[in-house]
Amino acid sequence: MFLQHIENTTSLKPDPETGVLVKFPLAVKTNIIKSILSVLIDPNKPKNLLHSTFSIKWIMECSGCSFSLPAEQHKIIEMGVTLYQDWLFGKNTPPHFHENQNRYFREIFGHFSLLFKTRRADNLSTQKHVELCLKVIQIISDVGFELHDKMDKETWEYLLNILIGICDFILAGKNVEEPILTNKLAPYLLKV
Repeated sequence: MFLQHIENTTSLKPDPETGVLVKFPLAVKTNIIKSILSVLIDPNKPKNLLHSTFSIKWIMECSGCSFSLPAEQHKIIEMGVTLYQDWLFGKNTPPHFHENQNRYFREIFGHFSLLFKTRRADNLSTQKHVELCLKVIQIISDVGFELHDKMDKETWEYLLNILIGICDFILAGKNVEEPILTNKLAPYLLKV
C-alpha cells in the first residue's frame, strides 16, 4: 500500500491483498484505526498483544490506512507515525518483527508515502499535515543513518523508489491542489 503516483513513476507494484480498510466508510475506518493505534502507543497498555506475524500484518494494515485519512484526523495519523517510528528504531517492537524486519520496513516506507497525498483542509489541519510530512521526512533520513546496516539491498531499493515517487509527486507539481505542501516540503525533500 503506497501513494498511487509511485506505481506510475517506479517499477513498484502494490500488493492487491492490502488496503482493505481504505474501502470502508470514513467513520468506520477512523474508529477502527483510532481504537487500535491508541492501545498500541499507550505506554500503560500491555505490549504482548502482537504475538504472531499475522497479528503484525493486521495491525500494519490498520496503521497503514491511517496515513490516508483526511488531514483533520491528524491526531490519528500522528499515532500511526509514532507507532512506526517506534518499531523502526526498536522501541516496543513486536516479538516477531525482527524475523521479517526488512519486509516490515518496506511496508512502513510505503505506508509513509500515503501521507504525502493531497488533502484539502482548513489552515490548522493543513499545517498539521505539513508537520507530519516533515516528521516522516526526518524519520526516513534517520533510517538512512541509523538503520543502513539492517536493511538488505531490496529494502534500500524499495526505499529509494518510494522517495523518488514522493519527490516526483511533490516537486514536479503533481500536488497542485495543495501548493502549501509543495512549498513547505520541497527544501526538506531535497536534503534527503
